[in-house]
Amino acid sequence: MGLRLTSCSFVPLDDSVKISRLKIKNVSGRRRRLSITAYVEWVLGPSRAACAPYVVTEIDPKTNVMLARNPWRIEFGSRVAFADLAGRQRSWSGDRTEFIGRNGSFALPAALASRKPLTNRVGAGLDPCGILQTAVEIPVNGEVEITFLLGEASSGAEALSLVERFRAADLDEVFGDVASSGNRRWARSRCGHQIARWTLC
Repeated sequence: MGLRLTSCSFVPLDDSVKISRLKIKNVSGRRRRLSITAYVEWVLGPSRAACAPYVVTEIDPKTNVMLARNPWRIEFGSRVAFADLAGRQRSWSGDRTEFIGRNGSFALPAALASRKPLTNRVGAGLDPCGILQTAVEIPVNGEVEITFLLGEASSGAEALSLVERFRAADLDEVFGDVASSGNRRWARSRCGHQIARWTLC
């Protein structure tokens, strides 16, 4: 493909958010335009099978952050999960059937086989998941970084506050705090050349 990929995932010491950073360098000798998709399956309870019918997704209209709730969770029904591409998402879906296709599979999801953007469909009564999609153009020898935030908070307002804070944060500094906390070996082991739950096309 002529692309050099590096990924790194870590969790800040005091916040319920996982930060995944994907760096893409174009060494192909020509300008490249890529579609990048982040995918997560919401469980929000003891098992996906038991909880899927009750999961509700929405998009915050000001920030385009995806929020997910399961109000039927007895202990944690008020909590809100969130997913964000650091504000770069251009389309999204909360429906796994749209992503995979009715007769498709994760080996070749229908949403990636098509050049059409996602439908921005969210809400209740879906086969719940979180899909965020963006597009980037990388010049020859250029590099871009995509950040994916995934977490949970006690309310929608707290979830949006967390996202806004980490959109603006110096993530090198945040990672440095994790790496210097006595868990340096773990932090380094999570950084490498394995790309998990990212798709490029």
